[in-house]
Order: sequence, then structure tokens, then C-alpha cells
Amino acid sequence: MNNHDGVEIAAAPPRDSGLSVRGLWQVFASPTQFFAKLKDEPKILVPYIVLGILLLGFMLITADLIQKLQVEAMADRLQGQQLPPSAQGVMKISTIVFGTLGFLLEPLIVAGLALFWGNFVFAGKARYRQVLSVTLYCCVLYAVGMWLTLPMILAKGSMIASYSLGILAAGSGPTSFLYQLLSRIGLFYIWEWVVLGIGLSVLFNTKFGKGMTISLLSSGLISAIAILLSIMGSLVS
Repeated sequence: MNNHDGVEIAAAPPRDSGLSVRGLWQVFASPTQFFAKLKDEPKILVPYIVLGILLLGFMLITADLIQKLQVEAMADRLQGQQLPPSAQGVMKISTIVFGTLGFLLEPLIVAGLALFWGNFVFAGKARYRQVLSVTLYCCVLYAVGMWLTLPMILAKGSMIASYSLGILAAGSGPTSFLYQLLSRIGLFYIWEWVVLGIGLSVLFNTKFGKGMTISLLSSGLISAIAILLSIMGSLVS
């Protein structure tokens, strides 16, 4: 008998080796059950790699349209002149690289905010790795939503195409305050926030209402900052 002072040592529960991959569709189909498992075995590498592939692919496909918007925004400063091909090439590469990196940094920030609200304000007990793991899978959910908008984007030849109320303010431009505000009232933003709320309620062992509050105070706060930046940008221009 393997014991020490008459106390038997309990065997560690077996690890679920396929959890990280199965989570890519379980976050859509059964998030509560999936997050309960993820709480004990947080996964970082697989969701981050998948998220990076989805974001990079989206940016590669839409880079020309984004560049077109950037050039249109610079029209007043260009005064009818054309950007040289070299400058356009640099702009396109920068759009792809920094656009992808910007999206990949967002889950790190959201997880940090959620950890602050959950642990220090709502007296929860979770580790950063756990919160980041839940956040990454929720970001994968949103990235899939981005890909579902691609047919509309390519058909219209415009980035102003989404499953949101932003379409009501399409005439004001994608950088306008009204468009930025209404575009956040969309299917995949709301879905991401709700699923993140489910995951955070599991991690912090609290009711869904509190988990949803933490979700809005973290991921929702990032959206609010983006709206404020759009206001500042419109004032400067």
C-alpha cells in the first residue's frame, strides 16, 4: 500500500488530451460544460494559433479594401495626388501585420481586465491562465463571425457589411461615431459577450448575471474605448 503515516495519496485525475481541439466547436455548442472542464485544464496554445490563422486570413483577404478606406480618409491631405506604389505596398503590409497583432493583443488585455474585476471587485478566485483560456475561445467564436461576414464584404466591395445595426449608419462612414456605436450592437459581439459571461461565471463560481457584468466591464470596455477613439479621430480630422 502506497501511503505515508497511514494516509493514502489520491491519484491525479486523467488529463483530457483532446480538450483544446474539441473546445473549438464546444464553445459554440455547449459552452457551460466546456468551460467547466477548461477551468481545471486551461488551454492557451491551440486557441491562440487558430485565432491567429483566422485573423491573418481575414486581414489578407480584406487588406485591399481596408487600404482603400485609409486612402479615402487621407484624401484631404493628398489633395488629389496619388500615393506612390511603394507607399501603397508599405500601407498594405502594415495593415495586415498591425491589424492582426492588434487583434491578438486584445484577449490579453480583456483577460487582465476580467481578472481584476472578478478577483478584486467581485471577490472571485481565478488565475490569469484560466481567464485567458476562456477569453481566447470566445475570441475564436468572434473571429468565425468575422469570416461569416466576408461574403457580404466581398459582394459589396466595402468593409461596411456586418450582422449589426451599423448598417443603419453606413452613409456616415466606418470611422464615424454613429457607425462605431451601432456596429457594436451586432450578432457576434453580443454572442461573444454572452459566452464570455458564461465562462467567467464558471471560473469565478458566481451567477451568470455577475459573469455577464464582468464580461461587459472587460470586453465591453474595449469596445467603448474604440468608440471614444473614433470620436477623437473624427474631431482631429
